[in-house]
Amino acid sequence: MDGENARALNGAGNQALAAGDFVRARELFERAVALDPVPPLLLNLAFAAQRLGDVAGEMAALDRALAIDPYYQLAIFQRAEWLFRHGTRSAAAGAYGNFLATLPADGQ
Repeated sequence: MDGENARALNGAGNQALAAGDFVRARELFERAVALDPVPPLLLNLAFAAQRLGDVAGEMAALDRALAIDPYYQLAIFQRAEWLFRHGTRSAAAGAYGNFLATLPADGQ
């Protein structure tokens, strides 16, 4: 893409993800992250890695997102899901607790 920008790359990555072209989606999200390494783009990179079965790549993207914003709810939740899927249920329980702690209290 000429004159690349992260937003355009992210949009194209989302289209590739929806079309099932996970390799292309990951490539586009990686380029977007290189331009603007923000948690939402890193989360999309994690989704593409997940679809490709790249367990380490998925967690690496989630860890990067949380290093930037430790309270980014979607990444906290996806990290808990990763832990649950990969058999570390006690760690997943703690991670789900961390996610719940980010939600507003009832009635707020």
